[in-house]
Amino acid sequence: MDIVAANGQNPAHLYLATLSEKSRKSISCQLRSVAARLSGSDSIVTFPWHAIDRSTVLAILEQLRKEGKAPASINHTLTVIRRVIDEAYHLGQVDRRQYEGVMRVARDRGKRQNHNAPPSRVQVRQAIDRRLKDSTLLALRDATLISVLVGAGLRKAEAIGCQVSDYRSGRIRIIGKGNQEALQPIAPVARVAIDEYIQNFTSGPLFPAWLKNDTPSDRRLSPSGVDKVVERVLPGYTPHQLRHAYASWLAEDGHPLPVIQRLMRHSSPTLTMRYIHNDAAQREASESLIF
Repeated sequence: MDIVAANGQNPAHLYLATLSEKSRKSISCQLRSVAARLSGSDSIVTFPWHAIDRSTVLAILEQLRKEGKAPASINHTLTVIRRVIDEAYHLGQVDRRQYEGVMRVARDRGKRQNHNAPPSRVQVRQAIDRRLKDSTLLALRDATLISVLVGAGLRKAEAIGCQVSDYRSGRIRIIGKGNQEALQPIAPVARVAIDEYIQNFTSGPLFPAWLKNDTPSDRRLSPSGVDKVVERVLPGYTPHQLRHAYASWLAEDGHPLPVIQRLMRHSSPTLTMRYIHNDAAQREASESLIF
């Protein structure tokens, strides 16, 4: 379906129509993320954009801060929301008071805090073991998802986009940022988990949503669903922190930065360095310095 022509009265579609094709793809992802955070569904079509008010925007920005997002990323989300509400205002879907309330939300000017500090290996292993004490397929799905996130460094969207058929011989085919395809290797411990888990499926999404009758559906898990799984298994942590753990543990094990960069699928080593948390190694290096 043509995202621009899908609905002439949808403020998100009208905003997207003003963008170049390249920008439209990235902003569409941003809009789907906002919709998923607020409704659990990433549909731009069905989300009620006119319902976003000042308190809603403030709540989203605070959630992004807690996740350790950089001020630039937070402000980009704010700009996208403002543009949609501007379109909604001109369509007569929001009144002036609601419009001005959103427009007056201040941009984030604070320094980035280190909310991305990852869990330790022991924390992750113990959390997975605790979850597996509940001997259900849902618990096995949760434990396998955690294992794959931390054992392959996958982003949320990459993990939930995987099909059962994408896993083969210790590697998993993913579609990453920029629609780039990769065959990502998986750590041995995570391989054991996924080998056991995948025996319960023949096709469909690798990590499906769950039905109320305690059976897997044919729909993939949503981004907010991934957040809930991680919070359930590792309270206080996010999927992105598990990606930080992957990079940090590779560095701790002595793998060179270029290798970690390729495994993280980063465009630059500078970006990869932001994911590596190795305070103990830095202290040791400093304390052993001789001059």
